[in-house]
Amino acid sequence: MATKLTFEDVLVRCHGANEQINLILLLTQKLRGTRVLATTIIWEPHEKEKSHYSFHNNSRVQKNKSNGWRNPLHSQQLTDTISYFQLKIIENTKVEEGDGIMFGVCSADRTMDSFKYSMPEICNCIYNNRDSLSLAGVRVLKPCSAVVGDVIGIVVDTVTDETRFYINTQLVAIGKSKVSQFQPLYAVLWIYYQSCVIEMGDYYPYISLKN
Repeated sequence: MATKLTFEDVLVRCHGANEQINLILLLTQKLRGTRVLATTIIWEPHEKEKSHYSFHNNSRVQKNKSNGWRNPLHSQQLTDTISYFQLKIIENTKVEEGDGIMFGVCSADRTMDSFKYSMPEICNCIYNNRDSLSLAGVRVLKPCSAVVGDVIGIVVDTVTDETRFYINTQLVAIGKSKVSQFQPLYAVLWIYYQSCVIEMGDYYPYISLKN
């Protein structure tokens, strides 16, 4: 079904003469943005990890057992031209700058072990703290700290050939690997703390993302 666009959806404001403005590019970005819908992520735990997590309505994930980095959760393969998915932190340890959640994309299957997040040729992830644990696979633009209530969004864009990371619609990092060199591609999630709860959902529309 075609999306009905309003004047506001495609409004581009130009002030004065500016030969550097590419109206076709700007309109293409506006129109493309209105058609990007949230990607539904269905997490598939490693066989050894099933007892460590509870899954509710294919969207909420709770870690049930002790603290520690274990084998990550994987999504189904991402195949859309633009995949856009978001994670909201519902419950987590009380650390001022956030801690204990790594979220990103990887090219490895569900047999991947717990420490491949440090290999940028396999994983591009951000860590919800300021620690260097978040830096291996991404170019950080702003602090990646995120706490309860924050929404971490990821865009896998085969048009621009990049993966972009957002916190509450603000661009914070870009993956070091090109999407075209990173196939097959999956969403991936590590949770460190027991009783941490995250929820996948459609919190911010794609067109609201900044930068």
